Amino acid sequence: WVETTMVRQQLAATPKNIPATIAEVVRSEGPFALYRGFAAAGLRELSYSSLRFGLYEPIKKGLGATDPATTPFYKKVLAGLLAGAFASAVASPTDLLKIRAQAATGPAESLAAHARQIAAGPATPWPLNFYRGVSATIARASCLGATKMATYDQCKTQLRSSCGWRDDVPRERYALQGAAA
Repeated sequence: WVETTMVRQQLAATPKNIPATIAEVVRSEGPFALYRGFAAAGLRELSYSSLRFGLYEPIKKGLGATDPATTPFYKKVLAGLLAGAFASAVASPTDLLKIRAQAATGPAESLAAHARQIAAGPATPWPLNFYRGVSATIARASCLGATKMATYDQCKTQLRSSCGWRDDVPRERYALQGAAA
């Protein structure tokens, strides 16, 4: 509901605060309208986050990082940037579907209907229509990937050295993940 409210605020002809925007959506479209784009948001998160987390370590190793304790921070930042950029480029169509669904007013439409509308856009070949706004999406995800992944990795490294926690002991691994997050 937060993202739907944000999208509606961004597209509104006259600015409204959050409670007023929510009230207007509920009054005119019903409470379920606040959850439009939920399925697309799930698809986006599954594809984007899985790729970002899954690619971070292989990219970091590809940059020459072999030992977490001695890996320079800039390599962690670069690995996070590249993982975020690639993941967002792949997940961009689901991001566009999510925004379209959240912006839609009136009777709810299926994701397939939104996908058909996007595919019918002006770009040739048609798949390019799903990548409208991809450069801004990549820029945002690059910054987030660089800062989040590198900071998390660095915190885990510091906790390992200062607390003696290890990844091969499940209790310590979970403590590391929780403390670093």
